[in-house]
Amino acid sequence: MSGWTAAIVTVLVALNPLGVARAVAWFDRNDADSRRFVVGTLAAMGAALIGLGLLAAPVLSLLDVSTQTFRLAAAVVIGITGAKMLLAPTGPITEIEDRRDGVLTLATLTLTPAAVFAAMAANSDGGTAAGLVAVAIAVAATLAAVAARPIPEPMLGTLVRFTGAVAILVAVATGLDSARSV
Repeated sequence: MSGWTAAIVTVLVALNPLGVARAVAWFDRNDADSRRFVVGTLAAMGAALIGLGLLAAPVLSLLDVSTQTFRLAAAVVIGITGAKMLLAPTGPITEIEDRRDGVLTLATLTLTPAAVFAAMAANSDGGTAAGLVAVAIAVAATLAAVAARPIPEPMLGTLVRFTGAVAILVAVATGLDSARSV
């Protein structure tokens, strides 16, 4: 599993837009100030994810690791994250104390090891353009999921678990493809 489509799907399931939307239950979609705060923070986290993805080449060079070996490691991290999403997804966070708490919450939801590994793998395997497009699409999907009218909780929980199952499938496909190439 490689190429632009694989990069987009991998980063998308690793970032888990529906899981982020589910977790930010404290977000008031009707308050303009709250919307600006969440959109701005998610955009900043997306920029950070792009920056971390751009570090793929220097990190792989420093560690003396091939792209295929890194993709295999990314597949393991994404698979573990997918299993966690499937078996014990993050529930709604109904309260935050202040803006700082909101930034930290959004950072821990978006800058996960799976998302960082996926962004770096997309950059190292598909090239910088593929990595940038994959992260941009995943961040846009996350912004759309968070800003959209809330999905009822039972359905949203099921969709998050489904995303976890897809993440496991993506991890297995990526891992097998990388293992054959190593």
